[in-house]
Amino acid sequence: MEQQEKVEKTVIGLHRPFNMPLKSLVWVCRFSKNYKKSKGHDYYLDFFLWMLNKIVEHSDSFNEQNAEGIIRPQNAQNILLLFAKYNYRELKSLVRTTLTFRPKDTDKVIYSAYKNTSYYITLAKKVNLINKRGELTSLGVELACVRDYHFFNLSDKHRLIVFQALSLDFFDYLILIIQSRYLIRNNKELSDSFFRAYLRYYENDGFIKYITSFDKNYLEVLNHWVKILKLSTNIDSIRRMYLLEIDRMGLTSRYESIIEKSKAFYLKDFKKRVKLEQQYDKIRTTYDRLHAKGLSEFGYVNLYEIKKNFRLSYESFNELLNSYYTAYRHIEIILFSNTVSSIDMRRRFLVAGNAVLKIRIIKKS
Repeated sequence: MEQQEKVEKTVIGLHRPFNMPLKSLVWVCRFSKNYKKSKGHDYYLDFFLWMLNKIVEHSDSFNEQNAEGIIRPQNAQNILLLFAKYNYRELKSLVRTTLTFRPKDTDKVIYSAYKNTSYYITLAKKVNLINKRGELTSLGVELACVRDYHFFNLSDKHRLIVFQALSLDFFDYLILIIQSRYLIRNNKELSDSFFRAYLRYYENDGFIKYITSFDKNYLEVLNHWVKILKLSTNIDSIRRMYLLEIDRMGLTSRYESIIEKSKAFYLKDFKKRVKLEQQYDKIRTTYDRLHAKGLSEFGYVNLYEIKKNFRLSYESFNELLNSYYTAYRHIEIILFSNTVSSIDMRRRFLVAGNAVLKIRIIKKS
C-alpha cells in the first residue's frame, strides 16, 4: 500500500497522555470490532466499562513497572463495585457529574480512569484506526484481528500495524528520532537538540515541518513510541522488520531521503555545534553542582563561580552565555540577576543587553 510522498502542512497535535500505552490502540480496535451501539448508550462509556472488566479479568498479568497510563486492577475492581449500584442511565449521569465536578476521592479515581480510556479512543481516531463514529477502518480491522497472546503487551504483528498507522502523519519524525540517536550516540539531550535543529533547517522545504511544541510534548511522545514499538536495534539503527514494512508501504525512497538529508546536515552543519552543545551542558552541570553544594542564593549561582570551570576569557565566556541563552531560553527557564548580598566589584557580564552577575536555570517539566 503506497502512502503519500509529502507530509501535509497541518501537523497532528500531540501531548504527553498519548505516549502511553500504544497497546491501547489494540484495545480500542478489539472493542470496536464487536461493538453494536444500543439506544441511549454512549461509545466512550461503553468502552470504559469494557476496559474495566478486561483489566480485572487479566489482573494476574498486570505489570506495575509498565503500568503508566493503565488503570490499576484494584482501582478497576473498586469502580465496578461502585457502578454495580446503578442502572445505565444513572451511570451516565454519575460519570458526567464526576467529569464536571470531581468532588470526592472516589470520584477522582473514576475521573482519572475515564480520562485514560478517552485518550485511548482519541489517539485511535487521530491515527485513523476508527472513524468519528467509532467504526473500524480497514487498518483497524487488521489490528483487531491479530491474535492477542498477552493483554497488556504488544506483539511484533501489533507493532507493524501500529507503525503503519502512525506512519501516515508521523513517519518522518519517527525515522528522524532513530537517525538522531544513530548519529549522536549516548547523549539523548544532544540527539534531541539535533532533531529540533534539523526540523528548523528544513521547515520551509515542504518535506518536514517544525512546530514549537516539538520542544516539549512531541519529543516526549515520539521518543516513547520509538521505545514501545522497538523501532531501533541496540546500535540505534532501524530494525529489519520495519525496513521491510517501509518497503511494503512504498516509503523506501522517503526513508532514504531522510537518512541522506539528516546525515548531510549533521556533517555539514550540526557537527560544528556539538562542541558548543557540550559547553552548554557544562554550564548546566556546573550550575547544578554548585547549587547542590549550597553555593546559591534563592537558586541563583554566581557566574564567576561557573566560569572557574571554563578555560575562557571574560569575552569568550560572555559570548558563550549569550549563545546559550539564545539557544535555550524557550526550552529552559534561564534567569539572570545583578543583585548581590555583599559588595562585588567584578565586571558584570552582558546578556541580551543586561548587566548580570548570577544565573538560575530551571528545566521545564
